[in-house]
Amino acid sequence: MRKFIYFLFVVFITNIGLSQENVYIIINKHPDIQHFAYRSDTIQHDQYHITLSPEINKIEFSIKNNKLHKYSEMRAYNRTSFDFTYQNINGNNNPILVKKDSLQNKITYEEMILAKDYRNLLEILRSFKNVYLIDEASFFDGYYIAKKIEKPSFLAQL
Repeated sequence: MRKFIYFLFVVFITNIGLSQENVYIIINKHPDIQHFAYRSDTIQHDQYHITLSPEINKIEFSIKNNKLHKYSEMRAYNRTSFDFTYQNINGNNNPILVKKDSLQNKITYEEMILAKDYRNLLEILRSFKNVYLIDEASFFDGYYIAKKIEKPSFLAQL
């Protein structure tokens, strides 16, 4: 317990020095957010695939034998996804604590899906020196655990 408190104190002190050059992406549990994790003694690797465009269902109508027929077609290829990677090797990128009330530049998943232009959103995220990902479930006693992610990118589509 003592080590954990010391760790939180160090993380908190680290957070005090951070400035407006940070942007925080706040996500919650959602079917369009996929989280893949790998952990070992020295590596913590988290991959987040965040789908932004809602699925577009189209219905085709036809008449066969004097009856109306409806065919549903799902157009998944119109979906856009971000790829966010958090990697911590031998403690070189430990998560930090951030006070919920002190977050200046934040974007929620709900705001991301409403973006008019996803390329513009990606450019905005890349313009910040540090991009942190916060899982809403990490909230405890007024603080979030934030993970500094690598350069955000679009997920390669097949």
